Amino acid sequence: LGEFEKYSMRIDLQRKGLKQARVDERPTSQLIGSCDLKERSDLEYPIMIPVAVLVLTIISVPLSYSLPRDSISGRLITAILLYFTFINLLGVSGKWMVDGLTPGWAGRWWIHVFLLSLTGLVVVFRQSVAKGRFLRIVLSGPGKPQ
Repeated sequence: LGEFEKYSMRIDLQRKGLKQARVDERPTSQLIGSCDLKERSDLEYPIMIPVAVLVLTIISVPLSYSLPRDSISGRLITAILLYFTFINLLGVSGKWMVDGLTPGWAGRWWIHVFLLSLTGLVVVFRQSVAKGRFLRIVLSGPGKPQ
């Protein structure tokens, strides 16, 4: 296409001031001991993704349970809404942590704890309904023996 005998490029030898490295460019060893919420949030994010897979796996067990005559669409819609809510909360939690809406000590881990406890409540509720205890508790009222 074309041939060149000589090619040159001017290089500016003046050093421009070194800029501060972005948080995602810094080594993990510097981020671990940091007290800055932005740095802690960025450190927790890559760890949260594999943990989120485990949490979603645990949540899928009670969502997959159904009786033979139940429709699948109700559970599927619930699972999809739960998934999108979980992923959205994972993304927003970093901003909330940096802005101070959630406590710094909780980090971004409160989402996992919340969903696991919600799953535990669903399992307990389902077992009590299946055994008929829930209706007996509701119908007996407060303070009456069960």
